[in-house]
Amino acid sequence: MFRQASTTYLSAGGVLKMSRRLRVAVIGVGGWGINHVRVLSRLTKTYDIEVIVVDTLRERARQVAEKYGVKSYYADYLEAYRKEKYDAAIVAVPTKLHYHVARDLIDKADLLIEKPLATTIRDAAEIVKMAERNNRIVAVGHIERFNPAVIAAKKEIESRVKEDPVLAIYAERIGIRPTNVEKYLGVALDLMVHDIDVVCYLLNELPESVQALKYPPKGFEDDALAVFSFENKNAILHASRRARMKRRSLRIQTLYTLIEVDYMLQHIKIIEGIHPSTTPPDYFKILEAYQSSKMVEKRLLRGAETEPLFLEDKHFVEAVIEGKRPLVSAVEGYISVKCALKAIEAAEREIRIHLKWDEDFLG
Repeated sequence: MFRQASTTYLSAGGVLKMSRRLRVAVIGVGGWGINHVRVLSRLTKTYDIEVIVVDTLRERARQVAEKYGVKSYYADYLEAYRKEKYDAAIVAVPTKLHYHVARDLIDKADLLIEKPLATTIRDAAEIVKMAERNNRIVAVGHIERFNPAVIAAKKEIESRVKEDPVLAIYAERIGIRPTNVEKYLGVALDLMVHDIDVVCYLLNELPESVQALKYPPKGFEDDALAVFSFENKNAILHASRRARMKRRSLRIQTLYTLIEVDYMLQHIKIIEGIHPSTTPPDYFKILEAYQSSKMVEKRLLRGAETEPLFLEDKHFVEAVIEGKRPLVSAVEGYISVKCALKAIEAAEREIRIHLKWDEDFLG
């Protein structure tokens, strides 16, 4: 149950006004956080918001604020709150600090916490509970939910769910190993959480069990392969930071259709109607037998207005203004953290782990 929305109105200039200006702090601008400042500075043209920059390196905070025309900047988020009384904050600090910042601010402001929500299942669950106790909006930065290609794939699945059910999902997310592994942790929490969240969203289900492999066997993994079992289907997820390239892809196999998604290019391909199996008389007929009777490619329009981060931050601002549940709440963030960590546990113990979902807040 979310609190009543703030009073809003649309001004003559098209800027969404509230009873008072919405103050949004970006905490941590050394990495991904600077992009939130960039996007929020754009959103000031549509929403009556004021951006506040916070970073432990005060000079960096000053430089980022100056670059994007932000007046207020601080080195400490609690000092910033005492002076600015901001209404919401985007938490883009290193993952190991997510829980501590959330604990300090959740009774004061609504939060968008970058993924993963936390580094342990216990901390992730506690953030969910703190949000409920304080009647706060807590969104989690699973940015792929706002990728137009993922949204298009979801519509395709829903349009054919009865006659053409999903049988399996395959995801591959390849990235470059960060120089500071302590900051980003293992590849499961760093990269695989994206695909875990997308799969649960597409299927509208929670996995029943997980098996996995990881490399190296001990310490923070740079490569992980996990098989999540759902009712009558599996999701095979591979995440790696061992290559010097980037790849973000998803394949959804249904009874009659193959749906391919390229996250980065926002491209979706739908292959339908494979020819029935026969005994072809020659090689060319064999090739023809493997061709589909219908293939549709959708190259979605890409631009500033369809940038997933822009859509994510816009949604968060609107959730705060309207007092509504975000698309990716702390609950969804918790689910992804639990799945990722259980996958790594399964790999380290070399067992299949059955997943129980008996948490009160999942009811």
